Amino acid sequence: MKAKFSIPLALVTARKKEAIACAAAAALSLIGVATQAATVTLFDPSAVTGDTAAIATTAQADIGNGSWQAPPSKSSVYLTPAMLGLPVTTVGDLQSMSWNTYKTAADGANDWYLTIYTAPTGSGDAAGWYHNRITFEARYANSYSDPTDQWVTWSTDSGPNQVTFYDDTSHGQTNTGFYGGPTLSDLTSGAVNWGNYANSGSAQTVDYSGDTIEFLTLQTGSGWSPAYQGYLDNLSVTTTGGSAQVDFEAVPEPASIALLGLAAAGIGMLVTRRRR
Repeated sequence: MKAKFSIPLALVTARKKEAIACAAAAALSLIGVATQAATVTLFDPSAVTGDTAAIATTAQADIGNGSWQAPPSKSSVYLTPAMLGLPVTTVGDLQSMSWNTYKTAADGANDWYLTIYTAPTGSGDAAGWYHNRITFEARYANSYSDPTDQWVTWSTDSGPNQVTFYDDTSHGQTNTGFYGGPTLSDLTSGAVNWGNYANSGSAQTVDYSGDTIEFLTLQTGSGWSPAYQGYLDNLSVTTTGGSAQVDFEAVPEPASIALLGLAAAGIGMLVTRRRR
């Protein structure tokens, strides 16, 4: 079970994070080295994390030449639909998501999990900067199998390691994760009656499908460290508006380093302008 976590420092204001996300999207169009337009290659964890940065490494790779590793503290990788080249997306627009992880026996039962934060509406928001927080945690997947020393795929599709979700921030839920939760299909097709899931701790009915996605995040729990230091790679997201694959890498190609510097300068300029 993951530990609950506080609001990331980089998300104190949604306006600041929006500026960074927009600039990062422009930067990625310059430094990406993928062979397909739908692939985003990320090199710098500090540009997209909410609090503690992941570690870019070449020690393991599922695709490409590297991956990102959890540090001996909590890590949170924050991505917006715009950073993935996707249009404004609601929860109901999601069709599938998957991500791959690699860990050793020393990492225990935990693994990177995916959380969706939806945009605040001004009414019934769980926090000032998001409306709902929806978590797909690997350890509660249907047909769970998480062997060590190899890459493992977690997916919202049916089959091995089909992740299910929970919402522990509002709507009466008392359990931070449980087995037998709703699937992505349940989430996107309309109202979810939590009373149908005996382990949810809630009897409320909630329709998440119309919520606008603010952030797609991959995280580790603050209570895991320093035990968990597993690797993350190959995030795939498919929506009604398009699809994207994220290749987490460690080192840009030499020809891209100069452009990376220019892109970083552009991010700084945009953030400065938004603060005025």
